[in-house]
Amino acid sequence: MLKPRKRLSKKELKEDKLVTFYINANNWVKAHSSYIYTVLIALVLLVVGITYFTRASAKKNELASAELIQATQLYEAGDFEEAIPLFSSIVENYRGTQSAGIGKLYLAKCFYNTLDYSNAETYFREFLSDYKGNEHFGATAMGGIAACYEQQGRYLDAVEQYSKAADKYPESIHAPQFLLKAAMNARNAGEVERSKSLLEQLVQNYPDATEVTDAEMLMAMIEQQ
Repeated sequence: MLKPRKRLSKKELKEDKLVTFYINANNWVKAHSSYIYTVLIALVLLVVGITYFTRASAKKNELASAELIQATQLYEAGDFEEAIPLFSSIVENYRGTQSAGIGKLYLAKCFYNTLDYSNAETYFREFLSDYKGNEHFGATAMGGIAACYEQQGRYLDAVEQYSKAADKYPESIHAPQFLLKAAMNARNAGEVERSKSLLEQLVQNYPDATEVTDAEMLMAMIEQQ
């Protein structure tokens, strides 16, 4: 006579499922061991790569900052010719860093101060194209382009650029000066009514700006003509 089959307790059932799962998992690991090892190696290499890149990036930024300080000191001392190759090196060797962006702006200003307005405009434009987000630097670059036009006697181009800079950065500390210079260039170009309109805009929008006094004097000169 057959003995009745023993019923397994809940604990025994749980342990039996656990053993089955372990056996199945172990078999799967053995069957896919080469794939697993490949994935693990890839993950290790990824972690190592990220660590190396982070450290290399930090070192790159550190070197760029040190060179930028040296070049800026020459600029502040008025040694523009000597500063140009240093800023050029920073721009070329540390692309993508904040120092390279600032270096490009200073490079443009160096060319401007050495009367090389063509190169100055080129680098002001490259800065605006490559490095966005900083209002002060953006306004400086746009104003720099306008100043290049002004120095070359391209007064109407200067009016347009100064006006554009004032419209784009109305909250900038440079905005009143941009409007004043736009008005002066409009007057030089014979655009008297436009000059008056720009001066009125300056006085109305920035009544507390130091440029207001110059604007009122220029307006009086225009009225007397």
